[in-house]
Amino acid sequence: MTVEDAHQSVGHSGFVLDSCHVTVRDIADAVCSQSKGKSAGPNGLFMESFIYACPELWVHLSLFFTARIKHCFLSVSFMDVIITPLIKNKGGDLTDKNNYRAIALSNVDTKIFERLLLLKTKESASEGNKYQFGFKAGHSTSMCTGVVKHAINYYTDRSSHVFACFVDLTKAFDRVNYWKLFNQLLSDGVDMHLVKLLGYWYFNQEVSVRWLGTRSESFYVGNDTKQGGALSTYLFTRYLLQLITEICLSRVKCKIGTLPTNIFVYADDIVLLCPSWYAMKVFLFVLEKHCVLLDLCCNVNKTVLWFFILRTSLK
Repeated sequence: MTVEDAHQSVGHSGFVLDSCHVTVRDIADAVCSQSKGKSAGPNGLFMESFIYACPELWVHLSLFFTARIKHCFLSVSFMDVIITPLIKNKGGDLTDKNNYRAIALSNVDTKIFERLLLLKTKESASEGNKYQFGFKAGHSTSMCTGVVKHAINYYTDRSSHVFACFVDLTKAFDRVNYWKLFNQLLSDGVDMHLVKLLGYWYFNQEVSVRWLGTRSESFYVGNDTKQGGALSTYLFTRYLLQLITEICLSRVKCKIGTLPTNIFVYADDIVLLCPSWYAMKVFLFVLEKHCVLLDLCCNVNKTVLWFFILRTSLK
């Protein structure tokens, strides 16, 4: 039986009773959203093991995940993660840790669980959400770049100058503070059980490194969002939301009609637009305040300020 056939066999019995209860329909939706042909996790299971499984397995999974949420507990083997370092520049310094990109491999059943948690969390109804182009279906870097260019051209075509600051945050995903993130989720009204479960998961997360066929001992990870997880994009977006919203709603801003166009974000890359040096100074003070508040750090070597007027630019 295929996933689609099994999804139909679930019928209308999959209404969510509460945030802690995982129904068979929830499992079917989460499994249907997964991709095939991916690597097996540390436990050796492939995603196809769940995609082509019979609906009876999904019943057991619904009971299993419901118990995990209600008791706010996950086993060590379930949370197991292996990191494989990949060299960014083979001609560079191979002893420099910054020359490596970490690829995390987690169990495929955790991907299903994260999708379930994502469906049960509440997205903050903030004005700033529309200015985050990263992690959204149908959005891309080219779309974000196009919108920024359009906003700049709108002003320069009308003989008005624009000040732009291209902000690069240093290892922003790795600097996420769990305590502050989970407090944000509670303020959004996310169910206490879900937040406690995430707290247990993140504060007890251990990883090991695989290098040249050898696996290291496990070690504790004190911050960051889980790489490649379906829930990680939502969590990181929420972490930056307060910064985006405050700049978006600032009284000094660029706007087209009534739409503010003074900030655009793609993942952790930020563009600030404003009509004057004074406004840019205000934005930079807001940026500094939230960097301190959220334990973030700007990469001063990659953060640049540009001045646009009459379709020309001076650096």
